[in-house]
Amino acid sequence: MLKKITLTLAIIAFAATAFAGTATIAVPAGITFVPSKNVDLGYLPDTLGGTSSVVYAIGSKNNAGDKIFGATSASSAIGFKTGVPGNALVAGDVPAAPTTISDSALAGFSVL
Repeated sequence: MLKKITLTLAIIAFAATAFAGTATIAVPAGITFVPSKNVDLGYLPDTLGGTSSVVYAIGSKNNAGDKIFGATSASSAIGFKTGVPGNALVAGDVPAAPTTISDSALAGFSVL
């Protein structure tokens, strides 16, 4: 399970980095999708005011479990926190997007 989450996070990180260098950046609203049965993955992008830099936060949770995993574009760490068993991932479960390209905070999460 953790391997699937880590791989999915890495793919999103690569995709966001690959497209961040384009001249025009259209940042979508927060996205939640299901990479496998009962697993939600949330992606919360944000632009840094007046720049073409895009930062993002991602989170994942198995709906049957209580662990929520999260990471940001500015942190090399993956964090976790305890959620509610049986509940799907919601916007507040994802870490806050970084405020700068070097903001490595994972507020509310313990680092693995």
